[in-house]
Amino acid sequence: MISSNLARPPVTDQEAAGADTAICRNHKGLIRELGDKEGTVFFCPIGRQYWRYTKQVSAFNTPLRYPKTGVI
Repeated sequence: MISSNLARPPVTDQEAAGADTAICRNHKGLIRELGDKEGTVFFCPIGRQYWRYTKQVSAFNTPLRYPKTGVI
């Protein structure tokens, strides 16, 4: 397994081997609304990556807002 050094704490090989499949927040997965146990590791089949659930949503996951203008 290749793990990102951005994960805090990093996802271990043991956690990845036992991870359930769930679509992550970045791909509008339902777990973002239903929640789960803090720190649980999941595999996102769309992004093909492991991710760690956290109740605190970072600004990275916030949709961008663009000003309304008449120019398209």
